[in-house]
Amino acid sequence: MLNIGRITATAFCIILSTPAWGQPLSDEELDRRVNAIYADRLGDTDQRLAQLNDVLDEFDGDEGPALRVSAASAHIWILISNGRSAEAMSLIEDAYADLPLDAAPLKDAARFEAGVGSAAGALDDVKGAFVYFQRAHDRFLRAGDMQSVSWLLGNIANVYARVGDMEMANVTYARAWALREDQPDDHIKGYLLINWAGQLTTPSDAAQAMALLDRAEPIVDALDDEIMGGYILSVRARALHHLGSPQSAEAAARGAIGVAERLGLDAVRADAHGVLASLALERGDLDAAERYATVTLDTFTQANDDANTRDAHALLAEIFEAWGRPEAALSHLNAYIELDKSINSELARNRAAISDASMQLREREHELEALQAEQDRAERRLTRWLLVAITMSVAVVVLASMYRVTRRAKALADERARLLAISEEKASAASRSKSTFLASMSHEIRTPLNGILGMTQALQMEPLAPRQQEMVSVVLDSGQTLTALLNDILDLSKVEAGKLEIAPIDGDLRQSLGRLHTLWRPRADEKGLSLDLSVSDVVPQQLRFDPVRIRQCVSNLVSNAIKFTASGCVRITVEAAPAGDHTWRIDITVADTGIGMDEAACARLFTPFSQADASTTRKYGGTGLGLSIARKLSRMMGGDITVTSTPGVGS
Repeated sequence: MLNIGRITATAFCIILSTPAWGQPLSDEELDRRVNAIYADRLGDTDQRLAQLNDVLDEFDGDEGPALRVSAASAHIWILISNGRSAEAMSLIEDAYADLPLDAAPLKDAARFEAGVGSAAGALDDVKGAFVYFQRAHDRFLRAGDMQSVSWLLGNIANVYARVGDMEMANVTYARAWALREDQPDDHIKGYLLINWAGQLTTPSDAAQAMALLDRAEPIVDALDDEIMGGYILSVRARALHHLGSPQSAEAAARGAIGVAERLGLDAVRADAHGVLASLALERGDLDAAERYATVTLDTFTQANDDANTRDAHALLAEIFEAWGRPEAALSHLNAYIELDKSINSELARNRAAISDASMQLREREHELEALQAEQDRAERRLTRWLLVAITMSVAVVVLASMYRVTRRAKALADERARLLAISEEKASAASRSKSTFLASMSHEIRTPLNGILGMTQALQMEPLAPRQQEMVSVVLDSGQTLTALLNDILDLSKVEAGKLEIAPIDGDLRQSLGRLHTLWRPRADEKGLSLDLSVSDVVPQQLRFDPVRIRQCVSNLVSNAIKFTASGCVRITVEAAPAGDHTWRIDITVADTGIGMDEAACARLFTPFSQADASTTRKYGGTGLGLSIARKLSRMMGGDITVTSTPGVGS
């Protein structure tokens, strides 16, 4: 999949960087002129900068912090919105290094920090972008500016997507949308939906991406924004391709190319050519496939977009393999593996950096909360003692006693805070080390594993003796098993660390389970089993749920049922019952006619790394993690997973 999340993130920051300015400050004329220059988004950049410099020349050094921060924000945002982020960062580090942000109004300081985050993101400083977006978000939140809060959450979600943490990205997109959903349509809503959809253009989430685009389209039509329209066409083309609608996908891709060539949107043009290449490959038009894929590769290579360049190499490897040109296919496969290794290492570093930044921000928040609480307690004690002193006319004695009591209380609080900080730091360090180790090791293991799987698949296409084919198949099966184990371990560690969150959205449960049924039916057919899905008519058409986690839980149950059933059938049944105001209890049952289990095996079924017995592991394989993860996810969604089973009859 060619990833356009990073592409649209840039436009998101550019177009949405114009929230309304605050009330006029003490020097009204200077403030009015700064605002007028900043608001002229269609004006020539150099001309706007010259006008702003003229205004800055009139500053006499006695301006208040609000006007100074406001002018600095205008300066850097004019540069950022015209692709001059390096120049903006130079100003931030030099001329604006000592801005009195804490003395300025919250919104002015937040706009400046949002600009620093945008410049850092454009310069690939992911940790810097995350930290400053988070700081700006917190200031806007304290100021009660929920429109800007949702905008910053969209930017933070883009950062999560850039480091490959799609779970946190989806959760953060959902939080941002929840703040904007009932507000008037604007660019924030449009780009938020488009960015979110862009991260979901995978085979499993394409329907959800289409639903988001359907929401975005009327907003874009009302705004008459061609740039946003081009991005919608590009994302829609990829989603339609994954949903098996080649003609509609091609029409959307060609529409995106038309807009991109007219407006100079190189990334949109390249991504749409990638869709056309995939479609041409599927219908066997290898000349066209190579031509389109080469445009995609060249464009993303020139833009230094490693992730999309890697995916373009993978597409060209497929094309040349289908063409019977193994040397060219191997060349692109090697390029893919090298880029993938580099990207995964960078992702691991960036994830660790963001993890550290998140921990530091939380620690700072805890410190501020503790200081504020101590200050509040001291003020309450002072008030009480002063009232007593006035009443008893012994203010001096009371104040002296209060001073001693306060000093003892402060010393005790300081000691407790010191011990608590030491304990928290030890716990945090252990948690960070575990998270960093797991993230790094998973990527370090996945990189050579991807190479092994890629080369094994390429070798499988070669003319081999039957014995050699058998050995290659064993290597491929082993590699896929190891990949599944890595994924399970990472999911389990995220659940236990509290970093895996539930992100409910409006959707159709029937449709989600129908796609899952279609996905598993070929596996059941291979074993001669029938796979049935029955959904009660009582189940509402629209529910709010997390489709990714529902699918993960049910897929695990269906996979196990098929694995442990030699003959007969596997049935998925869905029942519903009202459970309160606008709430439903949904019961999903997966029943099989497989080997079954006794009570002892059922009792340890949901323990990590546990299966019915050792012979089960030897005969059927598996890690014993899937059901443990599924139960934890179910409980996070307010439900549970239970089992009833009879040996030799089924579960």
